[in-house]
Amino acid sequence: MLFIQSTFNKFYVDYIFCLRLQQAASVDSPSSSITQNPRLWAPPHKDFYKLNTDASWISIDNAGGGGVIRNDKGIWLAGFASKFNAVSAASAELLAIREGLLLAWEKQIKFLELETDAEGLSKMLKEPKSSEDGDLGNIIRDVAALLERDWTVSSHGQNKVQGWRISSLCLPSS
Repeated sequence: MLFIQSTFNKFYVDYIFCLRLQQAASVDSPSSSITQNPRLWAPPHKDFYKLNTDASWISIDNAGGGGVIRNDKGIWLAGFASKFNAVSAASAELLAIREGLLLAWEKQIKFLELETDAEGLSKMLKEPKSSEDGDLGNIIRDVAALLERDWTVSSHGQNKVQGWRISSLCLPSS
């Protein structure tokens, strides 16, 4: 039996679960673009910090998220874990991103790479007005406003920085 005693362990269990899904998908589909090797943490570009976030959602009153900020040498600067009242998994991911961005801003970080497994949110963050009437409208506006502050925030995916394209840990790239 696996005992989950910390937020880190919960994220690790989520990671292992996603990794097993990837491996199962590659067995079912040999032409899949998913590799058998787990994706390792890669440092941000020189003089940047990296914010890694993740969230988990079971129900409105059973959601949470967290993140860690490290420098380009991999040294931990700050971290957080929060319980959320979120309406969906996407809202939990957005709340974790928002908390991480607020923490980075509070730490006066001016150059930041954002890495999360919430690939589907990239369009919403790039064009927040297109989602303002949906269930996620308020939190998308909050995150978009944070991204527009006087700092450089980019997302890291596919081994290079790509403007607002959020990388995916659990989903195969198309």
